[in-house]
Amino acid sequence: MTNNKYVVISDAHLGQDGKDGTGFKSILSDPQHPKFISFKEKILKFAGPDNITLIGVGDILDLSVSYMRDAILQLCGLVEEIEPINKIELIIGNHDHHLFTLCCEHQIVLDKMMWGYLPNPGSIYNTIHNVRSRALSMCLTSFTKRDIDVSLSYPILNKQIGAKLYTFTHGHLFGDLYTMISNILTPELKGLDYSTAIATTNISVIEFIYWLLGETGCGMGADGIVEAVYTEAAKGKTSLINELITRAVDTLFPKGVVSWIPDRIEKWLIKKAAVLIASSLIKEPSAALLSSKDRYSDLTGTHNKENKWIELTKDITTNIFITGHTHKWDVWEENNKQHINLGSWLIEPNHPDPIGVILLIDEKETKPTLFCI
Repeated sequence: MTNNKYVVISDAHLGQDGKDGTGFKSILSDPQHPKFISFKEKILKFAGPDNITLIGVGDILDLSVSYMRDAILQLCGLVEEIEPINKIELIIGNHDHHLFTLCCEHQIVLDKMMWGYLPNPGSIYNTIHNVRSRALSMCLTSFTKRDIDVSLSYPILNKQIGAKLYTFTHGHLFGDLYTMISNILTPELKGLDYSTAIATTNISVIEFIYWLLGETGCGMGADGIVEAVYTEAAKGKTSLINELITRAVDTLFPKGVVSWIPDRIEKWLIKKAAVLIASSLIKEPSAALLSSKDRYSDLTGTHNKENKWIELTKDITTNIFITGHTHKWDVWEENNKQHINLGSWLIEPNHPDPIGVILLIDEKETKPTLFCI
């Protein structure tokens, strides 16, 4: 009889392969990299005769700076290399949120229209938090010639494995960028489940900042927008970003996104939030740091933000709380919970030798196993 076994990673940033000359490259995009080889060996030894589920805790794909085709092909290559993988559960992060958006749009909008029904009004994120991605499953199955089932979750995935309850969430939701949005919306969020409210509101802001604003900005992408803002700020100007934000919001959200917020207030909120975020980004000391204020952040600050988020979600039953996002691996305990940050597999100009963590969970074992590579 086979065991249920899980391999958990975060921040693979597949799609970045170093060809753009920026110095960013995913270790897991290169099967010849020594750390990839070690990664593969550890998983194959753990799997033995059993199949495994790969759980990705956000930013497994990097869709903010790479083509979706490239990112998905690299995911296919990773799964092809590690044959025991037959199921993938992705918790969405700030760099691969667009997969979730596309899946929601397909199931809530396109599927209904194909069957002759009108889509439901309001946000596409209101009713979906865990979905099966048929398109991604088909891509992986076609490429690997194995049945690969793929599901997407946002903002959290709670999973009972053996005697322990695990909570997986990427971790960007309790960073400065998104708690600012939540704090502004606090009066409207009262009386709602916090995780549901965060999923409904913040993912639309993520979509706006990381994808739609970039696309509206003459196809520069989110990083191109940030660089343009940075260049303007150095000259003491702010007109470009304000103009782009206003144009983007009016074009992309003519009737708003979230059904229970008046359109006028919602559009003002998104514009205000985007301007505040842009203003905070341009104060960074180096352009290389602009893409994420939370990367390699101070551990004490990260712990405090994580505890506050857990308190707001009233998640008091979880035994092990697993995140990524900060690219800095970490293990600590507080309030009878074990906290694990899985680090990153992304080579960056300022961090050429990242530490990625593999969490191995066997439902028949009392404790998971960690490997730092």
